[in-house]
Amino acid sequence: MKKEIEEKLENVFGVDIDKIHVKLCSEGDVNTSWIARYEDQTCFIKEQGQNNLPTLYENQIAREMIGTKLCREQGIPCPDIIACDLQNKFIITEFLPYEMVGHTWENMGEQQRLEIKTQALKLVEKMNQITFDQFGAVYSDGNISQYKEWTDSYRNIVGIALADCRNFGSLTQGESDHIMEIVDRNSEELKQSSTAKAVFAHLDFHWNNIFWDAQTQQIKGVIDFGSSLSVPEYMGYYRLDGGFLYGTERFYDKKLTCPINMLECEVQCADLLNTLDYFTFLSYKNRDFEWEKKHLLGK
Repeated sequence: MKKEIEEKLENVFGVDIDKIHVKLCSEGDVNTSWIARYEDQTCFIKEQGQNNLPTLYENQIAREMIGTKLCREQGIPCPDIIACDLQNKFIITEFLPYEMVGHTWENMGEQQRLEIKTQALKLVEKMNQITFDQFGAVYSDGNISQYKEWTDSYRNIVGIALADCRNFGSLTQGESDHIMEIVDRNSEELKQSSTAKAVFAHLDFHWNNIFWDAQTQQIKGVIDFGSSLSVPEYMGYYRLDGGFLYGTERFYDKKLTCPINMLECEVQCADLLNTLDYFTFLSYKNRDFEWEKKHLLGK
């Protein structure tokens, strides 16, 4: 743990670091996190990883801070921010003493699962009420830029991800150019068919990033805003279907349908961005990505 984090913890608890019990929570794929305790006080620490992260994953801590603040203002349950250091790339928040949805899903009944999903949909609706003047980054001074038109932002985000994948060796320049041609055709259809509004999207809103209270049956916390962006509202709804249950099953079913109708060009856009995001992650982690690659190339 960085000395800057230890110093901040000393300020938070008001005691020397050797009196604070710090336990590694997880060494994630992008971030590292800890739980710190002193007497009856507990907090959660997240530090952005430093090892050759994809540019697509830039400014994780800035996104965490901004996303948490915006959602709390909208009435979405999120942990309180205790301290944040953008220069040293870490954030300290309140510890949530609740169950992670992903850890308890298998033991839930059908009605409980439906209740969680219904609440999750309502939270996405609340996120869609957070609007912006531009699409793209919710932070400043990054490679992901801000644009008035969604199609310009779309191309920017795709271009960054493709450059990441070429850097990791998972795409050739020719394959990258082919995917961008698909994006260009899709962008022309989007321009002709739809007028997008820029809204806040978590874009990693799944069962391991949600805490709930089994007694009250209520969602008590949403975390991990490191992927958040300003995008059209259909992006958040689309992302739920294959991502909320961490790829194990679909979110929407006979009892719970998507609240908006998406045009085919919007579905193609959301599908391409979601697949490319995951493909970038698999490339970064040097894992099998052949299905995602073929899907992106239209094979």
